Amino acid sequence: MNSDFGNLNRIVGAFVFAFTLICYFITVAPTVAFWDCGEFITTSYILGIPHPPGAPLYTLLGRIFSMMSFLGDEIALRVNFLSVFSGAVTVLFVYLCVVRLLSTWLDREDTHERIGILVGAVVAAFSVAFSTSFWANASEAEVYGLSMCITVIAYWLALRWDDGHKKPVSDRQLLLIAYLFGLGAGVHLQALLTVPGILILVFSDLIR
Repeated sequence: MNSDFGNLNRIVGAFVFAFTLICYFITVAPTVAFWDCGEFITTSYILGIPHPPGAPLYTLLGRIFSMMSFLGDEIALRVNFLSVFSGAVTVLFVYLCVVRLLSTWLDREDTHERIGILVGAVVAAFSVAFSTSFWANASEAEVYGLSMCITVIAYWLALRWDDGHKKPVSDRQLLLIAYLFGLGAGVHLQALLTVPGILILVFSDLIR
């Protein structure tokens, strides 16, 4: 039964990712948008330094996307696709996090509760995906989409660690989380806001 739920979870997760990616792809800004977008596009293209505190990881990834000619002729459009992709990945991991949280309260083996887990996770993921602020940041060259992507992946890893923290190899996930937060600081410092919550989760498990 768990394997059936796992397969269904993968299918629904793939649908959430693909649908979000298509919507962001259709609505992506075709050129330079307002605010800091022009700065991030320029610094990505020339490997320059944006305004303090800087965004070195975003600049490096933006440079990679700026060289992807199959995304179109506009450099701005290519860099905008970094936010499109990272936004869709963020929505996918929001879905996975909600599935994990709902599974602690609902029974995966019960058909009705299984539907409740999957539907609730889809609603939560799409609520994030198509909220005004997140959708806007996922369609233009801004650091927030990539920063949220790193943050949510780190939170998902923390939940995975919580499931198997008694295993000797579980410490690797904590090291990966710390590494991701180090990378996240190279995009935007908001990635560090979830550190206290993850520490509470870790220490509560260790105390028990």
